[in-house]
Amino acid sequence: MKRNFVVSLFGSFVGCGLLLILLGVAGSADAHGATTQSGQSASRPVGISIATPLTSTFTYQGQLKSGGVPVNNTCNLQFGLWNSASGGVQVSGTTTQTVPNVSVSNGLLTASIDFGANAFTGDARYLAIAVACPPGSGYVPMSTRQAITAIPYAVLAGNANQLNGQDASAFVTVSGPQTISGPKTFTDGVKFLDGTTQTTAFYRPALPGPGAATTVDTTGIVGQGTSIAIGADGLGLISYIYKPADQLKVYHCDNAACTTGITTTLGNTTWVDGSTSLTIGADGLGLISYWDSINADLKVFHCDNVVCTSGTPTTLDSTGIVGGFAAITTGADGLGLISYYDQTNGDLKVFHCANAICISGTATTLDSTGDVGQYTSITIGADGLGLISYYDVTNANLKAFHCANAACTNGTATTLDSTGDVGQYTSITLGADGLGLISYYDVTNANLKVFHCANAACTSGAATTLDSTGDVGQYTSLTVGADGLGLISYYDYISNLDLKVFHCANVACTSGTPTAVDGPSDVGQYTSLTVGADGLGLISYYDNYNKYLKIFHCSNLACTPHTRVGR
Repeated sequence: MKRNFVVSLFGSFVGCGLLLILLGVAGSADAHGATTQSGQSASRPVGISIATPLTSTFTYQGQLKSGGVPVNNTCNLQFGLWNSASGGVQVSGTTTQTVPNVSVSNGLLTASIDFGANAFTGDARYLAIAVACPPGSGYVPMSTRQAITAIPYAVLAGNANQLNGQDASAFVTVSGPQTISGPKTFTDGVKFLDGTTQTTAFYRPALPGPGAATTVDTTGIVGQGTSIAIGADGLGLISYIYKPADQLKVYHCDNAACTTGITTTLGNTTWVDGSTSLTIGADGLGLISYWDSINADLKVFHCDNVVCTSGTPTTLDSTGIVGGFAAITTGADGLGLISYYDQTNGDLKVFHCANAICISGTATTLDSTGDVGQYTSITIGADGLGLISYYDVTNANLKAFHCANAACTNGTATTLDSTGDVGQYTSITLGADGLGLISYYDVTNANLKVFHCANAACTSGAATTLDSTGDVGQYTSLTVGADGLGLISYYDYISNLDLKVFHCANVACTSGTPTAVDGPSDVGQYTSLTVGADGLGLISYYDNYNKYLKIFHCSNLACTPHTRVGR
């Protein structure tokens, strides 16, 4: 019988077929170009020397499932490099790569591919992939080819030894300050194209910043309660609140940087308050959870199309005052799973959708010990089960709940951090190591913190303070970047009123780099962060000064300003 495989990156879901997402590239390269005053490309900047050459090998990580269950086996993988998503030809000079005897543990796998240094020339490339589990059982091909995103193109930077027609090896560090009055080429000491020599100051063009902010909606008071996801069309989709009408709105991006798009006020949505949460369902359409503050109900809105210009709102739970702090994800069964707060009873609850459009399902109380369930965030773990982070109001602690089944009708609650008043504004994701990673706010010390789970159920782990400069850490949102490392957006309150981003230096996020990316005009509340089809961070947030919805598109994986190597 033919087997159907699903390969996903740590919990992302694709229907029958195969999905492999590249996480990293072996080696590194400084790909920043230099520009002369006349605008022509310059040779290698002064002070930069070539270290060990970049290899052409790149690495991917993925999760392999069979029948919805993570695989535990040894498998053979085959990769072919093509110039088109369908049809086309295999890239010249490359052959189908076979990676034998890949160990797959709980669905997680890692393999290295090398198509040679000339495989990536700047044109689109696609992987044709097949899996044989166990080896010798016959290869099952992926139903569609996987587009290779920007990461492997660092290989191209390693080939760029011809700069402005000059060989980079001919240029060495200049020993003193130099002035450039026009396009020049450097060699020992200084040699200009016109043969002249000058010795005062060296011209350095400005380097790019961490990215670009764009105001995308200015109609009324808009942008509170934002949530962002990448739609089935590869473009950003954002849900947020329109006041004073208290209606649900969506913004569909026209491009990867989300500099333009389509704004829609969704009909039959009233009294939307607090926050919204957006996921892309198994049908490829948006599914938005929110709180109806007048009726005190948990509601969901299912989009009719990819752009979400229309859809259907449904009341899911109306027992008492319920639905605050709602967070939604798509489970391993392809159905929506929503965590939320039962204010009447002070409980953490979950709603499991019975169908893709979520017009019915089952509500379950998960934790009723004290007043618990505010600031919920939910993801799907490497075991295919729900993992929820939330705030214990009674004890002022950070807690996590690990579901025991797909519908999350029961499971295990664990206190993770009890040092002071901690656990508000939680955001949870699955790290590249297959373990939970949670960002949250330390109220006592006004710091941004992170908790790295030690196991799939997150019954233990380690807490780390990441940013303690001023009052920082409210409105956190956490994702894993294309480099496999955590990326966190959050609000810098009181001191600078900025939107900030923290890029983790390792998988456990025990250290990293904080960067203010927009401000200081009171921006950065209600942040939501995802990774776009271009592999770069995309953040939706609220401009409290102007009362607008804004988007920030990162210019690099770390969302930090570009830096110059050398003098």
